Amino acid sequence: MRIFAAVASSPNAPQLPWSKVWHVNLIQPLVELGHDVVEFDFDWSKSMLHLDSDHPEDREYIARQRPLTSEQLIEQVKRAHEAQPLDLFFSYFYSANVLSETIREISRLGIPTVNWYCNGSYQMNLVEEIAPAFDYCLVPEKFRLEDYRKLGATPIYCQEAAHPGVYKAYDLPREYD
Repeated sequence: MRIFAAVASSPNAPQLPWSKVWHVNLIQPLVELGHDVVEFDFDWSKSMLHLDSDHPEDREYIARQRPLTSEQLIEQVKRAHEAQPLDLFFSYFYSANVLSETIREISRLGIPTVNWYCNGSYQMNLVEEIAPAFDYCLVPEKFRLEDYRKLGATPIYCQEAAHPGVYKAYDLPREYD
């Protein structure tokens, strides 16, 4: 399967530049399963600092940056799709990251769109705007499924998991404080 993935390497990259938690748990497993993954070429460092439009400084940044990010995204998706058809668009997006219309435009290209978001238990407001634009939303919080439906989105319950190639026992001496 050929997948276009729009996922930051980590939600904490601005504070912890070495963190690759999303890449290790979302992108790397897709590659290891044999999928051809095309990654969105984008500098997420500032965008991950401005996610909540309830904050005035974030709102200003989002108003400026989201259209630019959306333009870059659709250009890269179209280019990748023309080079070799894409089977899936997969993202970890907040509403602050992309315009809903851009996601709908990707769907109109015949590419199913899926957004993974695992903060709905306490930050549902940060995806309410874009969730209905996706063909499917992967939701690990069972109690939020109905909330997604009320928005007009199509949620799929998907339990969180950890990459077994990374999160495993290591043969190391035990150390205690």
